[in-house]
Amino acid sequence: MPEETNKHYGARVFQTPGYEQDIGKASDIPEALKAAGKGVKRSMGKPDLSLVPNEFTLLIADNMTNAVNSGKYEKHNWLKGIPYSALVAATRRHLDAFEMGEHHSEDDGVMHLVAAGTCLAFLTTYEVRQSYGELDDRKDAAVNQSLTLDEVLAKFGSRATRERMASTS
Repeated sequence: MPEETNKHYGARVFQTPGYEQDIGKASDIPEALKAAGKGVKRSMGKPDLSLVPNEFTLLIADNMTNAVNSGKYEKHNWLKGIPYSALVAATRRHLDAFEMGEHHSEDDGVMHLVAAGTCLAFLTTYEVRQSYGELDDRKDAAVNQSLTLDEVLAKFGSRATRERMASTS
């Protein structure tokens, strides 16, 4: 499917006739689509989740599902809160094992990179939601209130996103 990126962050214009468009504002809608009454999806300024590899999210979900189904963990166990130091240590152990040439964990057969990614997903969520401050046992860790999605991107997004958001505020 031919794709062209327009000047707006996260905005894509698909050139396949009849394909729903993802564009920034009404003035960016090509005249031919307006005339044909084709669908429009405005996503200006929103992250493009199609950039995240499907394998990453699929394997993390598979890891979590198998951990629940095997009885290793309760469903949503991580939402009860896990000390940051335990997650950082597990992430490091899995990355170290991978770096030393081991691809799968001996105890459950999960790929080390997937196990590390799962721990990082938990830590990232804790950081963004900032609702587990009592479990943040890093030295001198600061705990703030919950943030909106725009505040998350402004504080934790890429440098380009933070600069873009600062210039438009």
